Amino acid sequence: MGNVRKFIIAIPTLPEQQKIADCLSSIDDRITAETQKLDTLKAHKKGLMQQLFPAEGETLPKLRFPEFQDSGEWEEKKLEELLEFKNGINASKEQYGKGTKFINVLDILQNEFITYEKIIGSVDVSDEIVNKFSVNYGDILFQRSSETQEEVGTASVYLDRERTATFGGFVIRGKKIGEYEPIFLNKLLKSQPIRNSISSKSGGSTRFNIGQENLSATKIFLPSLPEQQKIADCLSSIDEAIAAQSQAIDLLKLHKKGLMQQLFPSVEEVKG
Repeated sequence: MGNVRKFIIAIPTLPEQQKIADCLSSIDDRITAETQKLDTLKAHKKGLMQQLFPAEGETLPKLRFPEFQDSGEWEEKKLEELLEFKNGINASKEQYGKGTKFINVLDILQNEFITYEKIIGSVDVSDEIVNKFSVNYGDILFQRSSETQEEVGTASVYLDRERTATFGGFVIRGKKIGEYEPIFLNKLLKSQPIRNSISSKSGGSTRFNIGQENLSATKIFLPSLPEQQKIADCLSSIDEAIAAQSQAIDLLKLHKKGLMQQLFPSVEEVKG
């Protein structure tokens, strides 16, 4: 308490205090308004996904684009018809931190989709190992193990056409072998009915795990490739709007931080 009492601050006149307060409050109000817009966009995306993909126990979505109204039923598939599954690399600790980019659980959880530059880690392995555990455009990566049942089996798609990555031991790769639009399948696998289906197949008590066999047997419903593309384009446009809105909020927060550094004196300036 004594140290707090001795702390020296510089205070301007009341009119100047009010002017500074009004300035910063206006930025806070803008940040709040833009954050509400972001929340609205996210809610809109969630609602659209509930309508564009079949609900649990259903074979068709509630909402279809006009040009596909008479296109008939979506086709039931098992994931094994679209993906060939493989567990990832288990390397020694000395091999990490250099070499080929190496997809791990955080890359799946933190990204709507994965590209080479987004991957956090790397591993130093031979070209033979990279080829054996390669990740290429359209492949799907699944979280094999998690402390929570809600996260196990979470999926993300690899969308880099130019560079090959590899993947770690807590990840299962689904190598693309069937016909599907990668962004569409990525979105479908993130929909709540499919998430419920995958997580319910996991086993464990303190840690939950999902295996290749259970992923292979997971059933999904697919429309034609043109309808898949239409749904992917629709949801991608919302993702772009969400990303732009998030960036706008980050810039506002950065602007506020810079203003505060200029509107208030530093400790050294007060002491001086």
